[in-house]
Amino acid sequence: MESSVSVHEESMSVSKFAFFVIFMSVILACFGFLWKKPTLDDLHQSILSQHRGLAHISISKYLSLIDRSTDFDGSNSAPEIVNNVVLFDVRESEEYDVGRIAGAIHLPPNMKAEDFEDRYAALIQNKQVIFYCSVGRRSSDKLAEFNGLLQKHGAQSAANLEGGIFSWVNQGLDVEGEYVHPYNEYWGRLINDSSKKSYLNQR
Repeated sequence: MESSVSVHEESMSVSKFAFFVIFMSVILACFGFLWKKPTLDDLHQSILSQHRGLAHISISKYLSLIDRSTDFDGSNSAPEIVNNVVLFDVRESEEYDVGRIAGAIHLPPNMKAEDFEDRYAALIQNKQVIFYCSVGRRSSDKLAEFNGLLQKHGAQSAANLEGGIFSWVNQGLDVEGEYVHPYNEYWGRLINDSSKKSYLNQR
């Protein structure tokens, strides 16, 4: 009888140990997944899946839109396309203050549609409107929310800037303020040059 109880207790101990091993393996796997360094390309594919039908614009295309000195075919026709583009920065004020793409207008992620309409309805008429944030997630969400509003007020087009300001600075392009707010430690790993990261306004 004692032998039977002993075997049962040993079996229970083995079962508990096996459960503990499996539990810890799951926890470690989840932690590893969360801390795995993402890529901007991975994030963009995720955004495309989430916001099907939303327009996106590459950084190179955006640069061609605002280039006063050369036309799309490289001729020196000095088009005033830059005056037809409105760029919105969809990040928090502390992020915007640290550094932003030149000419960007701050658009808080929590701005309500009626506030945007009151402030920018006249500005966006017949304009190419572009939203960006750190990596493209918040700006895509906001663009999806405001897309109908932009069309209502006569925006010529509306798109999200692929890769956001992180991709911008990774391509060696300058920002007003010289630095980029990393948002947090996890997402800040997507900025290749650590010397470009700052949580504080350096001006």
